[in-house]
Amino acid sequence: MPTSHTTYLSLGSNIPDRAANLRRAVEQIAVSVGTVTLQSPIYETQSWGYTDGDYLNQTIAVETTLTPQQLLAATAAIETALGTSLQNIVVDREEDAKAAIVFLQKREGGRATF
Repeated sequence: MPTSHTTYLSLGSNIPDRAANLRRAVEQIAVSVGTVTLQSPIYETQSWGYTDGDYLNQTIAVETTLTPQQLLAATAAIETALGTSLQNIVVDREEDAKAAIVFLQKREGGRATF
């Protein structure tokens, strides 16, 4: 039997309807990746590096048996199905990383575990 583990995913959408896009992403992750066990509050961040509109962001915890390669393939397929392109992703989003760390700290009783 495959080993189950928790993975944390940082989600974001700047495509109208942003909130609905996040909901659809979480629903698809629950179907294709594993059980969504925790969801952070949704928060808004300014677009950084281009002018395509501000983002709604959320961090989720998912219990999954997928390998990292399978997880990447599954989430890429979800992004494609929802009309998102990975071509223009800006990776250095310090604000998103800080929000994910705060979410983890609250979940872990004040300490982030990586």
